[in-house]
Amino acid sequence: MRYAHLNGPWEVHFLENSPFVSSLGSLSNWRPDGIITRSSPTELYGLIKNSGRIPTVFLDAPQAFYKRCVSIHHEMHRASEAVADAYLRQGFKNFAYVGSASVPQPFWSSERGKAFAAYLRRKGYDCAFYRPKTKKDWGIEQKHLMEWLSGLSKPCGLFAAFDLLAKQVLDTCLAIGVNVPDDVAVIGVDDDETICENTVPTLSSVQSDFEGGAYRAAEFLDQLMRGKIGKKALTVTYGFKRIIHRQR
Repeated sequence: MRYAHLNGPWEVHFLENSPFVSSLGSLSNWRPDGIITRSSPTELYGLIKNSGRIPTVFLDAPQAFYKRCVSIHHEMHRASEAVADAYLRQGFKNFAYVGSASVPQPFWSSERGKAFAAYLRRKGYDCAFYRPKTKKDWGIEQKHLMEWLSGLSKPCGLFAAFDLLAKQVLDTCLAIGVNVPDDVAVIGVDDDETICENTVPTLSSVQSDFEGGAYRAAEFLDQLMRGKIGKKALTVTYGFKRIIHRQR
């Protein structure tokens, strides 16, 4: 929106379901001049007929599509390595990663875990991975997480794929009497203050440069719509700003 204010005017429509406004029942009745999407090219083609002809920028598209689209990609390795390094500097020798409950895991979740573990291996340490069993019933899933957290070698530096998942870890630690951060330290991703400031204890999190990445997405969409970069494949990465340490 900041880019649109500076370079517009653009009519920006957020494609989401809301019971309080008229929905886009069919995109054939409202055809955009350009699209910024978290969908994959395959998913988008299923939603909009001939969408390949509409200038589109994909946010965090799966790597398999890099050669087919313009994509702004969150470079996850440096953030994962920064979390691992922060734990190492704090003196931790045991480490764990909790990924998404979706099956298969979203690539961003699996990549964060792989990068975190790979960095620790280079430093001579192992990393325990938690594999969620269900995303449909937290009452059932939490029992599995309780057992896994209880069995971790402690003290442990734990990295969660995103803040809401990290909150579930914190809630479970509280339920079984695992002290945070002395027994298990927890860091999430996204720095969602609504979540991070309202957990017990408050949650440390990676603050990614989402605004910078989104601004680049709008910039590339503008160039696509003006025909300045054609339809050639292009992938640009954005990183993270810092780790916000809380846990007070």
